[in-house]
Amino acid sequence: MATIRKNKKKRIIIAVVIVAIIAAVSSAIAYTAIRNSVTEVSLYNVGTSDIYETVTATGQVSSGAVKEYKVGAVATVKEVKVKVGDKVKKGDLLATFDTSSFDSQIAQMQSSYNQAKASYNESLAAQKEAKKNLAATKKKIAELEKENKKLQKEANNKKTTAKASSTTRPSVPSTTQPNSANNTNPSITLPSNLPSNLPSNLFPSNPGNVQIDPNVIAGIDINDMEAVMAAVSSTQSKLAANEIMLAAYYAQEQMYSSLASDNLVSAKKELMNTTRGALNSLQDAQQEMAAGWKAAFDGTITECNIFPEEQTSLLANGITLQNMNNKIITISLGEYDIHKVKVDMPAKIKTAYGEYTGKVISKDPVATGGSSSSIIDSVGSSMGISGLSSLTQAGAGVQVQITVDNPDENIIIGFDAEVEISVGEHIGITTVPSQAMVLDKTGSYVFVYNEEEKMVTKTLIETGASSVSEYEVLSGVKVGDKIVVAPQSTFEDSFEARVKEDA
Repeated sequence: MATIRKNKKKRIIIAVVIVAIIAAVSSAIAYTAIRNSVTEVSLYNVGTSDIYETVTATGQVSSGAVKEYKVGAVATVKEVKVKVGDKVKKGDLLATFDTSSFDSQIAQMQSSYNQAKASYNESLAAQKEAKKNLAATKKKIAELEKENKKLQKEANNKKTTAKASSTTRPSVPSTTQPNSANNTNPSITLPSNLPSNLPSNLFPSNPGNVQIDPNVIAGIDINDMEAVMAAVSSTQSKLAANEIMLAAYYAQEQMYSSLASDNLVSAKKELMNTTRGALNSLQDAQQEMAAGWKAAFDGTITECNIFPEEQTSLLANGITLQNMNNKIITISLGEYDIHKVKVDMPAKIKTAYGEYTGKVISKDPVATGGSSSSIIDSVGSSMGISGLSSLTQAGAGVQVQITVDNPDENIIIGFDAEVEISVGEHIGITTVPSQAMVLDKTGSYVFVYNEEEKMVTKTLIETGASSVSEYEVLSGVKVGDKIVVAPQSTFEDSFEARVKEDA
């Protein structure tokens, strides 16, 4: 019996152990499942670093000084003293011309300018007179409108008095019934004391018998004969005459307003200035070509499109002179980058044959090209790439010129060169890696990790300087904060997370 009890006790112990093992395994499985359901993230500790900010773009090499001799009018070439490749000194004679044909062209343009100027002066005088007449007309309109309000009030008072003094409708001869088929508009006799300055064409040949619709004049019910009879009075007649005068003055106001506007005067002024500009160009071209074209500086002839005894062409450059000793690179920068670049900023120039130093010498005041540069450059800048708009025909850009300090024969005019402009040094600033940022139309964000709550929160930041791999943070996070590296597009604005353990 003792042996049997021992075996039974042993079986109970084994059962308990098995249950404990199963419970432990189940707990481990549950813990693992819960842990795996929480998003795992890698963290970056926000710190400080240095950013050397640059703007990079590709441009074309050209000479530092270029003079294009263009023909302002058709003329006959006498002599051509140079050819492509010739080196000349400042003041050397390049070509001479026969300018006798300019005389007739200048005379014709002078006549056109005189006519345009006379027409402009006439329209200017007419505008001045129209403004004066317009002011007088508006004053008269205001006076008549004020008087009409007074007369209308008097007419309305008479109508009310007439209705109050009679309880029966008087009989009216059938020949004067306003609703008669033979006489729908009763005759109103205008008083003899109307103003003497009324326009003669405002009234019919018989001014004493003007046909007026009583509904239009007084707003009276055509069946209300008492009111119609009351309306036929000296006050109502003067009101009708004033309305006719107002119609005339309103028409005058429109006419004078048109003549007083700046549209016609501006158009004639523009025509006058255009013809004057053309005349000045012809006169300048005659003087320049009569003296002959002379070299403005030491340089090399790189283009020559004129020939002796032939007429010049208005469509092509005559001669192009370049100073080959100086070299500049012209780049185009979009809206995002141009505001960073200032004149005299240092630059590095790289060609297929070497590297050079230089500086920014000028930037244009306006942009040229399409309208998509800001989008292109914003996207490029977020990727650490500047000046993408300069590589596209559609991108609008501002042209910037960079001079090369010590050019040699390996930097060739007409070839491309890569320019890197140093736009700022930012030492010891708070930064975050670009791969930790999320950019959208509402701003720049990082995902900040809270160690106590084990939560990640999407946080808006303000950025400053940038490089290929880093962004300066002006607000939103501080040194020591932990942010998520490479956040996923599926992340919610706030969620529970666990930190990925280092391998």
